[in-house]
Amino acid sequence: MLVALIFAAAVLGLVGAIWASASAVRGEYARVRAVTSGYYGGPLYRYDLAYLSGGPRRVVNTAIAVLSRVGAVRVSRGGRVSLVAGAAPSPVPMEQALMEALRVRGGSGDLGELRRAMAEGPAMRKLNDRMLKLGLIVPDGALDRLGKPLKRLHVVSILGLVAHVVGFIGAFVTHEPGSKGITASGIFITAAGVGLVSGTSGGIAHRDHRRALRDVLSRAGRDALDSARRTYRKGIRPVTPDLAFAVAVPIALYGLDELRDPILREELGRETARAEDGCATGFCGGGSPSSSTGESGSGCWGEGDGGCGGCGGGCGGCGG
Repeated sequence: MLVALIFAAAVLGLVGAIWASASAVRGEYARVRAVTSGYYGGPLYRYDLAYLSGGPRRVVNTAIAVLSRVGAVRVSRGGRVSLVAGAAPSPVPMEQALMEALRVRGGSGDLGELRRAMAEGPAMRKLNDRMLKLGLIVPDGALDRLGKPLKRLHVVSILGLVAHVVGFIGAFVTHEPGSKGITASGIFITAAGVGLVSGTSGGIAHRDHRRALRDVLSRAGRDALDSARRTYRKGIRPVTPDLAFAVAVPIALYGLDELRDPILREELGRETARAEDGCATGFCGGGSPSSSTGESGSGCWGEGDGGCGGCGGGCGGCGG
């Protein structure tokens, strides 16, 4: 009986440790996400939204889709992107950067190489700085302090599951047929159940928090993105005379499924699924679920734009 009571006390201690570890992780996560924001509902432009939603890769995909739609670039089979002769320069910085990247490559380039160049280029860094300044993303390294409490949560959750197994063994060993009242076997069984519930709950919390580490949006960034998605619904193209805006915003917010050119969607989707490229420092996560075309909304992110056509609900206007 004494051994069973000691074991039950140890399991209760594990339950406390799991709860404390999960609380520490939640508190640290909330502290980081509540980073002081300089964003007070000002305009966010199409590449801002692409950056928040899917990172540098989403930004590049959006820019290529826009430039392809207005006839400035062409994407051929095999993922080759080429400038169209005589194409007018774009007034939007990110699109300018993409066209310039093609020019320095003689007018065409491989999509994967282009993504890498854009993700590491000054236009993308400028957008990253803008998002940081507005407090829409958290700084690099801000989530590092989550490592220790997450590891502790993982360890105590595993110990909870181990206690579950040990409790059943103890119940089997101490079982006395016909015994009544509180028995050692009953205490072991109860402790085993508590260990299973607490260990499983802790394991789920650990998994969910690890997944959340991919999302580098601050609370303000998440709110701004949610606001834009309430304004521009999936599958509904914005009604606007600005063709580039109408093409860009659905792709920026929801990914390649919103691209109406099936050939371009196939090429960008194939390259996106294949690529390991284009991950700006600190940026992995943000938005919509993975699309069937292979572009993940929780992939790596991107940059801010200019151009006319605001995104309502805290987004909007013309930008540079």
